[in-house]
Amino acid sequence: MGRTPPAAAYPVRRPVARLTPRTVRDEEALLTRLAGIRRGAPALEREECVLGSVCAAVPITVGGVHSAVGFSLPVSERARLETTAERLWERLERVLTTQAFTVPA
Repeated sequence: MGRTPPAAAYPVRRPVARLTPRTVRDEEALLTRLAGIRRGAPALEREECVLGSVCAAVPITVGGVHSAVGFSLPVSERARLETTAERLWERLERVLTTQAFTVPA
């Protein structure tokens, strides 16, 4: 039995729901959109979850642990979204690859 790819597993846990007029409307469109994001790069959305807000998810990988930092900006500052996400991604990568730390269980 094969494993479901992570991007394909998401709609199973969270069915696609229209939150704003800009929300990706169906599972196929969502998977196509996710496939277009460069692996490990920030994911951006513009008023898809909340009108008046643009958001980014910046991936973080430390060892084998994958997570992300998310942030939002007012839609009036949407021109800064991609640059801000890229800068945050670069800084987090630099800091986390030079620091060794553990989190107690």
